[in-house]
Amino acid sequence: LVLRLLLARGGEGRALVARHGLGRGLPLGLLGGLPVWDRMRQGHDAALADPAARRATAAGVASFLLDSCARQPMVLVVRREALGDPLARDVIAILLREAEARADNSARTRAGLVLALDGRAEPPSSPEAEP
Repeated sequence: LVLRLLLARGGEGRALVARHGLGRGLPLGLLGGLPVWDRMRQGHDAALADPAARRATAAGVASFLLDSCARQPMVLVVRREALGDPLARDVIAILLREAEARADNSARTRAGLVLALDGRAEPPSSPEAEP
């Protein structure tokens, strides 16, 4: 999803990767200014093994998704199996927290995010709750 959204933003890819810190924990690289998914990049798995680094990556991914959905409406369907991945679980927890905070805000935006959790999935707890 992140790569697809980056590619859709075209020439903004490099700046978005930097602004949201997406290169820290995701296997993203830039080739001629275009984002590429680089599974061979060193350090990706080690960065996500550290809870603090994973939370920072999750915050960047969530920030990028919220920025993207401010430009164009997005529906994100989360399957129960996805919540088994610690990074995905942290991203969803941040998105849920942001959705609750924004629901209290009376300001209207042009677009938004619909987050649908699989009915069998337990909503993830906040990433700050981890040791």
